[in-house]
Amino acid sequence: MSRVQGLHAEFNRKLVITDNGSRVSSFGGLMMVREFMGKIQWNGRITECVPFEDWRVLPTHRYEDLLSLGVMQRITGFATDTSMNILRQDPIWLKVWDGRLPAQATMTRFFQTFRQNLPALAGLHALALQLANIKLKHMRGNLVLDMDSTHFDTFGHQEGAAFNGHYQAVGYHPWVVYEGRTGLLLDIQLRSGKVFTSVNAGSYLDDLLVHYRERSVTLRGDSGFATPEVYEAAERNGVNYVIKFRDNELLKGLSPDIVSHDPAFWDDEREHYYVTQYQAASWSRPRRLIIVAQKKVENLDVTYQYFLTSLRSPAKTVVQFYRKRGQMENYIKETKGGFFANQLSSSNFFVNEARMMVACLAYNLMQLMRLLVFPPRQRLWQIDTIRTHLLYIAASVADHARQTWINLTRGHPGQPIFWKILKNVQAMRV
Repeated sequence: MSRVQGLHAEFNRKLVITDNGSRVSSFGGLMMVREFMGKIQWNGRITECVPFEDWRVLPTHRYEDLLSLGVMQRITGFATDTSMNILRQDPIWLKVWDGRLPAQATMTRFFQTFRQNLPALAGLHALALQLANIKLKHMRGNLVLDMDSTHFDTFGHQEGAAFNGHYQAVGYHPWVVYEGRTGLLLDIQLRSGKVFTSVNAGSYLDDLLVHYRERSVTLRGDSGFATPEVYEAAERNGVNYVIKFRDNELLKGLSPDIVSHDPAFWDDEREHYYVTQYQAASWSRPRRLIIVAQKKVENLDVTYQYFLTSLRSPAKTVVQFYRKRGQMENYIKETKGGFFANQLSSSNFFVNEARMMVACLAYNLMQLMRLLVFPPRQRLWQIDTIRTHLLYIAASVADHARQTWINLTRGHPGQPIFWKILKNVQAMRV
């Protein structure tokens, strides 16, 4: 047992500061998250999606529980396994997890099991998609799939890390796919840093789009995905697309010629939209190309942007639809900065992928919670705000004969919203 520390406050010697608050926690808001996990049958979904193979004899902690703990760590803002050495002493954490919490070594060994258990690793991806579908299956209308790549920094010798010329850094170069209207993460694939953006993107899309054959889907992507492999995969799966297209020598000659036939272009500095059919030498057929041209008066330059699309809507509508894809950058930042998906510390590639997926499960769980039970204004909150207002709540724990009381402080900033969300959680049906 640790020794109790105490100091007198110098400004008032009658006040004594100690660390003897053994029944007091800073994580009262965990009760709300744990209640939500129960409502969406979290444990059952893990059992259904993640085929853990446990070779241990008489284990103290089930792998399913360790996965849940890893997710909860990242929701509460802790990215490292060593944080469990402190959290396992917290009274709220102990009550939420039935009084048994692992130490750092157990959490680290749990992630190491993914070296050999690749089906379980694939199951983490399936679980992330299933969480997203809790919301998406009830949504009407078109689904918008935003696909992009991003960069994770690495340090030291980490398997698969390589220099990426676009980011001018050593690391990983994963794919990410979000549903554009909800921000739910559909999938993320960890890849070597030296792999170009569009490599094998067609087969990857085939595997993902099979889950949405009964839905109307539109794919958005930047110029890194401007390859026939991507267009053909979308067309093969009956999916519309709008993808930013790269400039090339043919377009450099074609664009000024199209603009020169429009006298109205030279009258203002607005964007002007033109539509043409374009076929590269390697393509089997032409496709619809939108050219956006804009004149700059100060230097008389004309700038061009290109968008390849299967959509038949007016050109301006298609371009405005594509530009809403910018919101995806906020989703990526939240996944990386808010839930630590890019903090991968292992030398083994598969262990790093497992750590990344636990962070992404935490992101999807909270994104789903925002969409289903948060009041409209609070759905825009980022995870740091949620932690401050709804998770980091001082609470005391009092055990009675038949019940345990979790007594939240009356003075936390999110008090009215907390109780409203908790009631929404208990009223929901999945």
